[in-house]
Amino acid sequence: MNYSHIIPIRLIAITMLIGLSFSIAAEPVHLQLRWRHQFQFAGYYAALEKGYYKDAGLDVVIHEGTPGNKPVQEVLQGNAQYGEANSELLLERLRGAPLVALAAIYQHSPSILIARKDAEISSPDDLVGKKIMLMDQTVDADFAAMFNNESIDISRIHIIPSSYEIDDLITGKVDAFNSYLSNEPYLLKQQGIEFTVLNPRNYGVDFYSDILFTTEDELKQHPERVKAFRQASLEGWYYAMNHPQEIIDLLLNKYNVKKSREHLNFEADAIRSLIMPDVIDLGHMNPWRWRHMAETFINAGMVENDKFLQNFSYDPDPKADNEKLLKYIKIAALIALISTSVVIGLLAAYRSLERKNKIINGREKYLRKLSAELMSKHNDNLIIQKELRLAKESSDKALAEQRHFVAMVSHEFRSPLAVIDSASQLLAIKLPVESEALHIVGRIQRGVSRLVNFIDNCLTEDRLNSESLSLHRRAIDLREFTALLKENAQLISEDYQVVVELSPGLPPLNADPQLLNILLLNLLSNAIKYSPPGSEVRLHIKHVDQAYVFEVIDKGSGIPADELPFIFQKYYRGHASSSIPGAGLGLSLVARIVELHRGHLDAESHESKGTRMIVKFPL
Repeated sequence: MNYSHIIPIRLIAITMLIGLSFSIAAEPVHLQLRWRHQFQFAGYYAALEKGYYKDAGLDVVIHEGTPGNKPVQEVLQGNAQYGEANSELLLERLRGAPLVALAAIYQHSPSILIARKDAEISSPDDLVGKKIMLMDQTVDADFAAMFNNESIDISRIHIIPSSYEIDDLITGKVDAFNSYLSNEPYLLKQQGIEFTVLNPRNYGVDFYSDILFTTEDELKQHPERVKAFRQASLEGWYYAMNHPQEIIDLLLNKYNVKKSREHLNFEADAIRSLIMPDVIDLGHMNPWRWRHMAETFINAGMVENDKFLQNFSYDPDPKADNEKLLKYIKIAALIALISTSVVIGLLAAYRSLERKNKIINGREKYLRKLSAELMSKHNDNLIIQKELRLAKESSDKALAEQRHFVAMVSHEFRSPLAVIDSASQLLAIKLPVESEALHIVGRIQRGVSRLVNFIDNCLTEDRLNSESLSLHRRAIDLREFTALLKENAQLISEDYQVVVELSPGLPPLNADPQLLNILLLNLLSNAIKYSPPGSEVRLHIKHVDQAYVFEVIDKGSGIPADELPFIFQKYYRGHASSSIPGAGLGLSLVARIVELHRGHLDAESHESKGTRMIVKFPL
């Protein structure tokens, strides 16, 4: 991504603020980092070394962190005007601290727990009774929230204050270690040590990280300095993302960082994936996401309410943002409308090909039967032989045409759908939680999700029709698998709650993960479509009698008894389905996937009470 357009804007801003520069620079400005110098803070070094702070009239001093230096406390105590913190920033704000978030640099937190593979820790449940190193429940709020989401009593885990030394994990002093995706995995790989990662994002905890912040007093007393410091810092981050090798040289040669160049490259790549500068404006914050984080803390019992959330997030220019958003929303809504029209045409074309194939296949079967009968009496019946050959050629051609069509749809539509999806995510991040436009963006995201699901179903149908079909089985951790599945299912509609319940101690399932995902997503999608708004759709997974049992339960309209025997037939649409959107592919795919895994499929339904779909996979 080219950020060269930032420079002219910066120069204009500097010219406008030149009269204020002397008052801004009247005293040094101190920035407290979270940890020792490394690529994690690349943007601030760039802002200092490239003169962005100086051009804004700021004399900035950057302080590296230590185990005893916590940015929130340093800023509140007046030792620094600005700091960088993780989710503990919001936690302290909700507890009454006068803190203000200026920019969320990392859109996703790099905080993870790492365990040696031989410790056999694959989920948070496995940490019960084990020794893990954490900083504390305030600084490591991501993990406290994860334990709460998984209904794990934190008192049952032996927590040891972090030594910040990965050797304590390597030598077995602890079973799990608080880590960063951008750091410890590299160290373990270098030593050839196999490990597993517990990422809070897989358990419903997706927090901002490395948040630039200040205090209410600094914002009140020096509003222009706050604005200038934030803008110069973000320009530094844009530069660092465009010139990572230059920043790595700086870290090695000036800041005397002890990491190797290879380690810093690993860190830079990992950090870029968390900042996502090609998708999201650097530093942008979504009020809805702050609210979700606050609710997570409330549910975990870490704070009582979110009354201090108001005015926590700094907005330098709300009017300009709203004007841009209105334009983006109109464009995105138009794209979504066009896409919906196109997919209707695609479905019609696909069904036309299916009908053509059926007619040709039926003709071929009839001719084969007729040929066999006639050949027993007339060995020289060349007319029948010719007709049979032509029918076979037509059948092969139609099948090839159908597969070419499916491949074309996948290739031509996945890329623009990805663009629409990314754009809608960006809009959701920019929009305030109270905005009516957020509802429109939600509809766009759900429309994209439906289109992707339709394309996946078509591709799966094509794969199942292949003569060379083989299952790509592997061991699946169902807890991690269903965490992502739940995310995707929730995109189908904002009016429903998807609840996933797994029995404890489930062993890995040996199955084709792509087909299993299609199977469960179709069952959940079907349950949502037939349920009243506001209701729950539940997925239960348990291990019974040498079999994995998947149950998808809804409280919807139910299926009439006379239609129940036909619901797994391809394209079957019952009378109750006439007003509900769908292609009639989903449940037929479910049946075929279950059959391929040598499983068993059943459905129980009662009109006006709901439906239970039951899938059993043998161990």
